[in-house]
Amino acid sequence: MSIGPIEPAFTEPSIKEIWMGREDYPEAERTPVCVIRSRNYGSSLAKFLYFAREARKDYPHLKDEDIKVVHYGGDRISGTFGIEFEPPKENLVLDGWTEIHSLELVR
Repeated sequence: MSIGPIEPAFTEPSIKEIWMGREDYPEAERTPVCVIRSRNYGSSLAKFLYFAREARKDYPHLKDEDIKVVHYGGDRISGTFGIEFEPPKENLVLDGWTEIHSLELVR
């Protein structure tokens, strides 16, 4: 079920990152994770709908139930929110995504 064609008011530039999975695992067993977040602390529904819309530009078949809303607790971006999802391994989109080498802690 999708929330529908709501046009979110949130328009702050998003940060798109991709983690390619645990480097100590064989490549075939790694599970990549995409992260979309911003630098502010807001947690409105409009923000998460905007992030989902941004994700679907590269992954149009992404379902709502495959998206996790996360509240970060690490040192670097503590207190901010974002979304995370596992992209399809066979159709990874890397253009426009920054590779990261670990995921942030979540609260």
